[in-house]
This record gives sequence, structure tokens and C-alpha cells, in this order.
Amino acid sequence: MSKENIYHTTAEHTKLIRYCNSMTRSSWEAEDLAQDTWLKAIQHDQGNRPEKSDAFLYRIARNTWIDKIRRQARLHKIMQQDLSSTKQEMNEGTIQLEIIFHTMIHYLTPVQRTVFMLRDVFGYTAKEASEHLGTTEGAVKAALLRGRQSILAVREELDKGGLPLPQEEGARDYLKAIAAAYMDGDVALLVRMVLSNEADSAVAVVQVQIKAIETRSINMSRRSDMFMAA
Repeated sequence: MSKENIYHTTAEHTKLIRYCNSMTRSSWEAEDLAQDTWLKAIQHDQGNRPEKSDAFLYRIARNTWIDKIRRQARLHKIMQQDLSSTKQEMNEGTIQLEIIFHTMIHYLTPVQRTVFMLRDVFGYTAKEASEHLGTTEGAVKAALLRGRQSILAVREELDKGGLPLPQEEGARDYLKAIAAAYMDGDVALLVRMVLSNEADSAVAVVQVQIKAIETRSINMSRRSDMFMAA
């Protein structure tokens, strides 16, 4: 198969954005999804790359978006929330994720909510969770037991609509950053976020922003290199 560069011009990016927007129904989500798609495409083994670049990129974008939708639906299912995970409702679902995390923060301690996310949401073993947190398996099991008891109160609160989202910009940014880390499946970053308190939100949010900037810079640099090589 020819190794001719498939990323010829910015027209490829424009078409990809258009396709992503058709799934996300959000210009912001579409741009974010496109950036994730480019990164995965660049990391893909070029020797196994399909001949039609559009189909290749669209498949990556579609699978990436489906993974995000499934990740969102998983947490809603655990919280026993009846929220459809269709494309059109994705933005509303992101807000619902912020409400879930805000309510969870109110009822669970940092360690309890972190252990709950690792064990019950991501499916880590007690040993793996203990390694993530630098603690013992016994401490993880104890925190999970207390966390599961508190989750009952979280579910009851969510049945009533959940706690109102905070008006303070810093606190809201903190919740948005947690939701973003969860949707991206970045467990290491999510652990740092949920272990933080809202009082430490400025530091936590900066971590997310720095990562996002670095990722986009890498994407743009690699795309630029490919355009030059075309």
C-alpha cells in the first residue's frame, strides 16, 4: 500500500470538523473530537492505513465519540439515572455529569469518591486502586464500603434533581474539569481531580488546561509536519 500522506490540506480538517459536528451537535465538542481523532490517526500504524483517508478519519472519530457516550452512560447507570445517551443529548448529559460529581463531592470524602470511581466505575481491583492511591488494600476496601453507603444518599439527591450547580466560576470550572477528565477516560488525571477539594480547584483546573494545551500543540505540530511532507 502506498505510504502517500493522507493529510494533504486543511480541507481534510474542515471535512472532519463537519463530520464531528454532525455527531456532537456542538462546535466545541466537534473541535475537541477532531483533535482527538487527529492524534489517534497520527499514532496509528501508517503501514496498515486504509486507502480512503476520509473513511479512516471518520471511523476513528465515530469510535471515539461512541466510547465517550458509553462512558457517560455507565456513570448514569450506576447512579440509576434514566438519561438517554443519544448524540443530541450529549451536551445536556455533560451538564448532568457535573451535577453528579457535585452531589458526590457533597456526600463523599475525597478518598471515598476516588475509591468509588476506581472500583465501581472503572472496575479496578482493590490492589490496583491501592497502588493508584499509595495506600493499603484494607484502606481501599474500608473507603469503598463507606462510599457505597454514601452513594445511596447521592442517588436519593439525584432523584430530586441533584444539588444546584455552584455559581462561582472557579467551582464550576472545577466540576467541568472533572467531567472532562472522566469523559476522556484519563484515570490518572481524574484521580488527582476527585482527590482535590473545591478549595484547591484552581490548581486542579490548571492541570487540566495545561494538558489540553499540550495535547492540542502536539496535534497541531504533527499535523503541520504531515502537511509539509505531503
